Amino acid sequence: MSVPSWLYHRILQHGGNIPFHQYVDWVLHDQDYGAYGAGSLQIGLKGDFVTSPSLGSSFAYLLALQMEQWLNSFGEEPLSLIETGPGEGHLALQLAQILYNNAPNFRNRLEIILIEPNKGMSQRQKNYLAKSPLPLRWSSLEQLSRNPVKGIILAHEVIDAFAVERLTYYKNDWYRQRVALIPDRMNKKEGKLMLIRGERWDYCIPNAEGLGLHKKNTFPMKSGWCTELHTETLQWLNSCKKSLSQGYLLVIDYFIEASHYYSARYSQGTIMTYKDQIARIDPLQDPGKLDITCHICLETLLSAAAKGGWSFIGQALQGEALLALGLAEQLYWSKNRDKKNINSIINERENILRLVNPLGLGNFRWLVFNSNMKHSYPLFLNEPNGSSL
Repeated sequence: MSVPSWLYHRILQHGGNIPFHQYVDWVLHDQDYGAYGAGSLQIGLKGDFVTSPSLGSSFAYLLALQMEQWLNSFGEEPLSLIETGPGEGHLALQLAQILYNNAPNFRNRLEIILIEPNKGMSQRQKNYLAKSPLPLRWSSLEQLSRNPVKGIILAHEVIDAFAVERLTYYKNDWYRQRVALIPDRMNKKEGKLMLIRGERWDYCIPNAEGLGLHKKNTFPMKSGWCTELHTETLQWLNSCKKSLSQGYLLVIDYFIEASHYYSARYSQGTIMTYKDQIARIDPLQDPGKLDITCHICLETLLSAAAKGGWSFIGQALQGEALLALGLAEQLYWSKNRDKKNINSIINERENILRLVNPLGLGNFRWLVFNSNMKHSYPLFLNEPNGSSL
């Protein structure tokens, strides 16, 4: 496979091979060449992959009900809704419009803060969000930690875009996987990338403890098995905690329990790539042009959150959460309104159903944490009211 010139020379400068973690960080977040850093990826029905907010406003409408409940648990002070990794800005604009219209008591004291480290994406967001009815600003978690705010941090499909370490199992030990550049003997300016076994993994690095990876023979593993570790999660959670003097953290992503994550079903890990709505499994293909994502071990996040000082409130599958917030009523409303534009009504209903499809977006999980709050029990953790799809 072809290696872009910038990556070819950069790997050569680092000795011809680099940790998989470094490779993912470069091809996703390099400010000039990364898929997110340079802003080459497009999110939405006509883009490279879809997210819940890109399917219409139903997701944001229901999520806003939960946001409003939490915002009402504060006093009369100024509040912030912080979205990390805002993508195209779909969700930020939808929430701004819905909260402005449906919760007028927050119009003069609620701001939206966007955490976007990739300049290519932030420029697109600024153009898209120009008509936000609520004040908004871009910042970093480090900047916020110097002047913490009160409010909510929303992390929707953020952690799955973190650079990860990839480990491979060999003769009763785990080894760090590396990406090696194999030059073409006939053309020194050409080459290909290959995954190789690197150094033995240091089990003292955070997130391995407690998952069984630091123990030998905890399940029948075979040489060649691979898995991922989200080694950036603890630092990210610590930064989120320092950014809030009081508030909530809602993480929405695709989680798997450790007992399944580190099993034969995922013996080659959970890495997936996306481009033009097509899913693939080769992370070395078209570097800088594809989204690279992987699932998250649930116990890894919960352990890191506890170490970071977050109080875990609870979790629910996205399908369950949206039903508890009234998705069935949304579907009923779309089905029974004026039928002047039957095609748009059919598309809207299909998109609503995609939000709860257990084989797709409905299998995402909502995890909520709080910091220094006497929290109200989240609406999305209640039982659905009995309405049926």
